[in-house]
Amino acid sequence: MFDDRSVAPKKAGSGSLKSLVLLLIVFSLLLCIPSILPVPSTPVSYAESKGATIKDIQNTIHTLQDEYIKEVDPLDLLEGAYKGINEYLVLKKIQPPLTPISPDRTFEANMRAFGTMYDKILADNGAKVDENDMVYSSLRGMMKVLEDKYEDPYTVAMTAKEYQTLEESLNSRGFGGVGIYIELDKNADNVIMVVEPIEDTPAAKAGIKPGDHIIRINDVSTKGMSLDGVSNRIRGPVGTTVTITIERKGVAKPFDVTLTRANITVKSLTYEMKKEHIGYIKIRSFGDTTGEEMEKALSGLEKQGVKGLIIDLRNNGGGYIQSAVDVCSNFLEEDTVVTSVVNYRKGTREVDQSFATDHKRLPLVVLVNGYSASASEITAGCFQDLEVGTLVGAKTFGKGSVQTISHLPGGGAIKYTIAHYLTPSGRDINKKGIDPDIVVEMDPSLIGSDQDTQLQKAIQILTSKISQK
Repeated sequence: MFDDRSVAPKKAGSGSLKSLVLLLIVFSLLLCIPSILPVPSTPVSYAESKGATIKDIQNTIHTLQDEYIKEVDPLDLLEGAYKGINEYLVLKKIQPPLTPISPDRTFEANMRAFGTMYDKILADNGAKVDENDMVYSSLRGMMKVLEDKYEDPYTVAMTAKEYQTLEESLNSRGFGGVGIYIELDKNADNVIMVVEPIEDTPAAKAGIKPGDHIIRINDVSTKGMSLDGVSNRIRGPVGTTVTITIERKGVAKPFDVTLTRANITVKSLTYEMKKEHIGYIKIRSFGDTTGEEMEKALSGLEKQGVKGLIIDLRNNGGGYIQSAVDVCSNFLEEDTVVTSVVNYRKGTREVDQSFATDHKRLPLVVLVNGYSASASEITAGCFQDLEVGTLVGAKTFGKGSVQTISHLPGGGAIKYTIAHYLTPSGRDINKKGIDPDIVVEMDPSLIGSDQDTQLQKAIQILTSKISQK
């Protein structure tokens, strides 16, 4: 993710569900898609999200019962809420009460017992506990249940600050950061890894490289820290400094890099003309302006006489479904199915179709890798199913679930899974990914370098196609 990315409420419009397809990976510009936070060693304060009460615990349980993609046992959620409060009390050095929850009682009876326990904790401990913090801890506990028992790492509780960070990353707002996309390195015990520094940002100017591991921030270990936790520590007011400790392949010892935070405003895509009139469009994320940016990129390349196109979706963690539809529409006939959003539990299906555009249909190659996720996979899957373009690179991430937002008092939110998306042919790629048409395995750290064999292969394919015209 980069200093990073965003979530949006459910919106219906233009015949499509404009829910945010978020990935687990959504490489944040140091913000990252919120994942479940590890249990901290000191009490966490959610002071910026004031106003939460036990009613928000009840409402969240009811919302998940009604709208979550799977049947969920409300007692599981209530038990998770109890565990979350317990962990909070332990960190506050307060003896937690025994669980009031019994499988022999109805949910309503258990909820009443939970409420009695909740009120007693507040009455007995006065200023020692903060109700808002206790509620958010209980919500985190509920989300942990969904991650562990229901295998859903994408349903999370976010404080106001975390939600704002998420929104900023997809909604083209500037923020104080250093300009790097980060992710958990699945091949190195989930250590925080730099996916890519953003050009002309403090990180890029300081020589931060793809593949670098961030092992400490201001001398605090990142071990066990979530992407959100890392993002929140690295981001901050413009002009202030942050010191990150880097572990780099080929360098004997970790080393510190002190960066001065700058205002980070990242376009969702960039474009240029390569040799042989081959246009190159790199889409970093599917944000709220990606459709407009794509229109400008295509028009600009057409004025330069473009004859073939490369769309680079590597290291793109996703974004809005509607933005993927916007991009795909430039290469499809009007009213072509781009994706279907399905809820298996409710038996519902909503189809997103392309709209008319004036751009020429050109030979197309789409670059993907293991960090292409969510809206990137909607785009890649659409092009592959409809044989609009050739996919080159490595198997994609496999994030096929759709999330939406339920707001909490004070600006916080619950991001929860409501559906899966399917490709035009009906493929559900969740946890499977998409195999490219032409496999070219490559270390992601080589993207953009002279050793970028995936890009070289794309140029080779297009050069051949153009010469045959």
